[in-house]
Amino acid sequence: QSMSQDNAPSSRQENPLLAEQTRLLYALLPSALVINTLLALILAGVQAPEISANRLLAWLILIGAVLLARIALLAAWSRNSPHHATGIARWIGRFRAGVIANGIAWGAGAWLLFPAGDILHQVFLAFVLAGISAGAITSLAVDRLSMLGFLVPTLVPLIARFSLEGGEHSTAMTVMVALFLLF
Repeated sequence: QSMSQDNAPSSRQENPLLAEQTRLLYALLPSALVINTLLALILAGVQAPEISANRLLAWLILIGAVLLARIALLAAWSRNSPHHATGIARWIGRFRAGVIANGIAWGAGAWLLFPAGDILHQVFLAFVLAGISAGAITSLAVDRLSMLGFLVPTLVPLIARFSLEGGEHSTAMTVMVALFLLF
């Protein structure tokens, strides 16, 4: 046998590092779901006076659907949690899909919950998105794809929205959020 065949994992045994990363990601998911839910409700409450009810409801339905899907994924993981390393690629793939969907939902908030001309509520929105992004960096650090899968769809819409707003403060916010994302 060649050296590459001797070192390759068998089809019955997958990468133990990937298995541990996946286990850690799912272990942190319950707290992430609670924080996401609380932040979404607080954000909606603060932005409600400045945002149309239709836009606010659309975003709440979107974020709620994503969070419910992630709760279902966590329940499936808990029921079927592998005590061995087989099938782990499917579990991390599902987790990443949920993280990306969550990032898209939060990024949609950058458009739907962004009140034009109201710097106070814009900064509050940016604060929430930056805060949830900082938390995601910590909780998703074991998997770079998950981390980027959340950060990019969450922050790029905020950067775009601030850049369209114009003005000195919006330009500064655009640059600061872009720097946060890049570094």
